[in-house]
Amino acid sequence: MSVPDIVFRAGACGNHVRWMLSVDPKFDLTFCPNVAERVQWIHDNIYQSRTWNNWLNNEWTYREHLDSIIRVSHSEFDPRESPMNTAWINRPQLYLLQKDPWLAGLHYFMLNLGMNNSTLDLFVEDCQRWQHNLYYTRLYNESYNMPNKKILYADTLFESELDYTWYKKLIDWAGYSDCYEQAAQIHRFHFQARLRAARDFVDYFKSEHFCNNLEFYQRFLEKN
Repeated sequence: MSVPDIVFRAGACGNHVRWMLSVDPKFDLTFCPNVAERVQWIHDNIYQSRTWNNWLNNEWTYREHLDSIIRVSHSEFDPRESPMNTAWINRPQLYLLQKDPWLAGLHYFMLNLGMNNSTLDLFVEDCQRWQHNLYYTRLYNESYNMPNKKILYADTLFESELDYTWYKKLIDWAGYSDCYEQAAQIHRFHFQARLRAARDFVDYFKSEHFCNNLEFYQRFLEKN
């Protein structure tokens, strides 16, 4: 059986969704095989020290193992795959879309100022275009019968508390048990990490260190 995918645009919390699913006993988290200790392990190793300039590196640390259970991806297809590919049609996939792509865009801007050689405006436009194409030309095309594909709008993941109705749809897709209490704790860790990252982000760009760097480039421009 193929490994399920969580497909999302950068900043849309796909990795976080996988961490919430990992509290289920069926999720083979070899870093913490004791399910009773898993919430604390995730707090200590995943979210406790996360901030704006280490967020992505922190997430990539465990990606290889986690991808063998549920893969995260920014693309709905593997290389050389197409919408008519049988393996793709049969692969379980969760698509995290957004009614307000600026939520993901502003979050990702804080984590990756270069925006992968793009700008925030172009990032949001690309997300809107990707969602439109995905929704209208692939997943809801009448020529396909794809019960393994599931869409969830992920805007609620930017709130401080995990919405139970949304979580229930998530575990129904994954075929997992209801571990809402534990998943809600993971979600609170994520929200607190976002708050900490935002505070650190603002503090850095108001700091003397950043102002000194800015003055250096101002002098450079004046000389040249």
